Amino acid sequence: MSIAQDATASATPTTGRGIIRGAAIYFRLLMRGRTSGRGSRQTCPAGNHPTVSHRVTPPPLDLGEGRRVRSTTVLCVQRNGAMVMAADGQVTLGSTVMKHTARKIRRLYNDKVLAGFAGSTADAFALFTRFEAKLEQYGGNLGRSAVELAKEWRTDKLLRQLQALLIVADGKQMFLLSGDGDVIEPDPIGNGTIATIGSGGSFALAAATALMENTELTAREIVDRSMKIAADICIYSNQSIVIEEIKAS
Repeated sequence: MSIAQDATASATPTTGRGIIRGAAIYFRLLMRGRTSGRGSRQTCPAGNHPTVSHRVTPPPLDLGEGRRVRSTTVLCVQRNGAMVMAADGQVTLGSTVMKHTARKIRRLYNDKVLAGFAGSTADAFALFTRFEAKLEQYGGNLGRSAVELAKEWRTDKLLRQLQALLIVADGKQMFLLSGDGDVIEPDPIGNGTIATIGSGGSFALAAATALMENTELTAREIVDRSMKIAADICIYSNQSIVIEEIKAS
């Protein structure tokens, strides 16, 4: 064996191990970047090493790249036989206020049921149409209709894509519905019941709970004051408030 061949033979194992070790390190870096968290993205500039950007958490109700709707406060309060629902009028697309006087509450089933939504308007109205059909089918039984809509919303391949939250109420009870199959009837608070959805819902819930437990205000007065408090705090809600009321039959 020549000196050149001997040198080549002796260098090959070391060189091979170095290549394998380098590939293993690169692979670990690459996989760490892919599994570092939801929403993270990799950027691969010129060079031999991948870099991973900081984790980014998308806001709620993400409608796709650059189209995010983050608005709405909907509040429903039941007290002393009155069911009152209110919603603000602001519609926010990204960082822009697109509308100040949107109407997010609808009367259904011959004005016997109130329905409010947070999320995509087109999706919400499609769900309202489905829900009104359920009310007709089950003779105005709010609980049965809510369960059947949630079941269909959860299992239907097309309805699953609809992005909205609903509050539905008649004169006696209220339910919160979501596309995850949730049908939630809120617990009583004091001598009434409260439900909220939307970006300002937590603020409205806190205000309404305090007023319910410490005052003798009517349901309409509680809703009016709570919505104004929420609008002062939540940047995605405004003072253009629509209030609807129905009485227990």
